[in-house]
Amino acid sequence: MVGPGHLTLVKRFAGVAAVLALSLSACGGAASSPPPATSSAAAAASPAAKPASAAASAGAKPAASAKPAAKPSIAGAVAALAGGSAGPAATGQFTSGNPYLAKPGEQPVTVKAGWCAISAGFLQLYVARDYDLFSKYGIKIQTQGMNAGANAALAALTKGDFDFLYCAAAGTIPGLASGVPDTLVAAPLVGLPYVMVANKNIHSVQDLKGKKIGISHPGDLDDVLSHDVLKKNNVDASTVTMVPAGGQTQRYQNILAGVIDAANVTPPLEVQAKNDGLNVIYQLKDLNIPFIYSAIHTNENMLKNHPQTVQRFVAAMAESSWFMSTHKQQAEASITRPPNWSI
Repeated sequence: MVGPGHLTLVKRFAGVAAVLALSLSACGGAASSPPPATSSAAAAASPAAKPASAAASAGAKPAASAKPAAKPSIAGAVAALAGGSAGPAATGQFTSGNPYLAKPGEQPVTVKAGWCAISAGFLQLYVARDYDLFSKYGIKIQTQGMNAGANAALAALTKGDFDFLYCAAAGTIPGLASGVPDTLVAAPLVGLPYVMVANKNIHSVQDLKGKKIGISHPGDLDDVLSHDVLKKNNVDASTVTMVPAGGQTQRYQNILAGVIDAANVTPPLEVQAKNDGLNVIYQLKDLNIPFIYSAIHTNENMLKNHPQTVQRFVAAMAESSWFMSTHKQQAEASITRPPNWSI
């Protein structure tokens, strides 16, 4: 278990939600070598010998960056972001005083990162991948979606099929609390991102009386949050039926098919819902519940044997949060990439 002393709250990046990073220096980790060749991480040359001594942070405050092009190009932006060992340092791209950048000539370490669902809440990972931020930190990234639920994703992480996993913390914390030997090391997005969408005949939470709300399973997060929404809006839960209807994508399809009347989803599905003629009837952030959403997880092997790689991965994700806040058009372009595209 990781004690309270191992966790450090990293400074907010230009208004982006705070990143909760694991301070590996307290573990006394020696210089990390690259992960061994397995099904989840190819062998690579050893990274720099000098270990980082604190949790990932932005380093010096980035200088103002150039205005984004009217039509953002991922390829062009990647070239402009080349810094550290990837090429000449670009102005304001976390290159000044940043101890986590790869050293000149250092060979990258290949790691595999996955996500638990297709969600704009995981955009930090997509942006870091698409704009090649990881290479600045000596990491050659491979990405893949799991889309099989938090328990299956944690099992794959424990096994070593993934070195890092990006999932909703609400789904993984029960497994971690039950003894799964993986660790949540950073949370780039805090707060409830969910919205409740409903068919075109339902315009408010009050209209849910006598209707069906889709959930994953009785007693899970969807069930609890749906009951909280009803309570907040003074709707008797006994007048509404909770129907197990699968994961988020399945629940959404079941609304369209008329099997259920409403469900909680995350962005950007609420945009698609409006395009499909559905109504957004409640923003769950209004529940004011303290909540960690998208979170980065890693396994025991990475923490014990490759702490510097973990630090660098978190540093790249921190820069991605900053990049999203200052390069809105490029971040939006990343959403349009095929979800299972990998490098």
